[in-house]
Amino acid sequence: MKGVFFLVLNMSLTASYAAAVVMLVRLLLKKAPKVISYALWSVVLFRLVCPFSFESALSLLPGSRGAGSYGIPYFSGSAIDTGTGMVRGAANQAAGLLPVTPHAPGGGFVETVMEAAALIWAAGILVLLAYGIVSYSRLKHRLSEATLVRDNIFETDRVKTSFVLGFIKPRIYLPVGLDKAETDYIVRHEQTHIWRGDYIVKPLAFLALALHWFNPVIWLCYFLMVKDMEMSCDESVIGRYGQDIRASYSSSLLSLSARQNGFSSLLAFGETNVKSRIKNVLNYKKPNFWVVIAAVLMVLSVAVSLLANPRTEGGKNTGKSPGVEDADKEAVISLVEAFGSRLQYVSLLAPEDILVESIRANYGPYVSPALLEEWVENPQSAPGRLTSSPWPDRIEVLEVEKLSEDQYEVRGNIIEVTSVEKLTGGAAAKYPVVLMVRRVDGRWLIDAVTITVPDANGEALTDLDSLKYRGLIIKINYTPAYYLSEQLRLYNSIKNAGR
Repeated sequence: MKGVFFLVLNMSLTASYAAAVVMLVRLLLKKAPKVISYALWSVVLFRLVCPFSFESALSLLPGSRGAGSYGIPYFSGSAIDTGTGMVRGAANQAAGLLPVTPHAPGGGFVETVMEAAALIWAAGILVLLAYGIVSYSRLKHRLSEATLVRDNIFETDRVKTSFVLGFIKPRIYLPVGLDKAETDYIVRHEQTHIWRGDYIVKPLAFLALALHWFNPVIWLCYFLMVKDMEMSCDESVIGRYGQDIRASYSSSLLSLSARQNGFSSLLAFGETNVKSRIKNVLNYKKPNFWVVIAAVLMVLSVAVSLLANPRTEGGKNTGKSPGVEDADKEAVISLVEAFGSRLQYVSLLAPEDILVESIRANYGPYVSPALLEEWVENPQSAPGRLTSSPWPDRIEVLEVEKLSEDQYEVRGNIIEVTSVEKLTGGAAAKYPVVLMVRRVDGRWLIDAVTITVPDANGEALTDLDSLKYRGLIIKINYTPAYYLSEQLRLYNSIKNAGR
């Protein structure tokens, strides 16, 4: 559930940015037909429900820091980075892509908060959906005795305003007592809703609202979208008449407004925003042809720029939304860096039972079950701290290559430090390391580690099963750089002593 919640959170942040642009453009389109503003909200709806899109250099959305910079924020112990990508970095970890070890300071608290947030989010969705279903069912029951007028038009004394209700075969419901002119205007208005498919658009928008209920920007978008929907419908009705009906149409809106008794449904079309609608109707003028063309071109440009994701570094088109753009790569990098931060806490000189427990506690959240069991069966083959100084401080990620949808290869350096480097920065030693990271049951886990260590002549020692000298066998598979260093120093001292 946490994974879904933070995926939605990322999409919500992206949609909020798109919504801000839409609201700004909407202000610039005051003199344009409202149907153009109404159409522009489809971009926000797309961003709310779809985590994928195409890439373009014309995108107006903020880019994310690519993996090449390795400045991606993540939780490592109690350190919480800040910046534009903080939420995405936190999301990757909380979603289970980067598990938080309970031994990391503050990790358990962060995990608990994230789990609670996901549960509250799910509860909010259930409440909104329950409200929508109950209110729709109650309204449907109230209309069960409505009288058929003609076609799909019904009349009833159980409601005080007109609206459209239904998903497959939508019906128009009218209050009793309307005169002929009012009925004609209202029926045309509601038929326009049906003809345009608004009876489908509004429930979809409501579902998106339920999914992102925690975001106040999305609530504002929903009501502004409904407002533009109604105004564009009014303009469509007025435009189809051969004479000026603005005054009489406004009177009909005012009459229905006076009848209302607080009826409201998020899934039905009531006569809402009456004051602003009347003002818009009275000020309505048939738009100039070139004004319409200019508005359409502006909206198309903005729509393409908001639908497109910013082009990733290197120009590769991944098709991922900024909400999840490079999320897998960021999760993999964060996983490797967090794993590197735990190396110093595993002492390879500890008694075997304590060492095994330390391996499970510190590496368990980050490595695959197969690799963990391999290290548990042979603890000395696991990464860990052999000397008091220098010690492994971190893994510096240099390159990330995607091998498949569920596998990455990460190349970097294990950085050893002493107390001097801890204060001044830098590294006492660096050893190349290659890690294979796979998606296991929806989580990214380290599945293999290969370390390259130079020998006495400066040549790389890799993929060796053992080093042998005078009967001495020194295992190095999956052995950390600092452990290998000690073993190689021992090997060289024995070799020199025998000369």
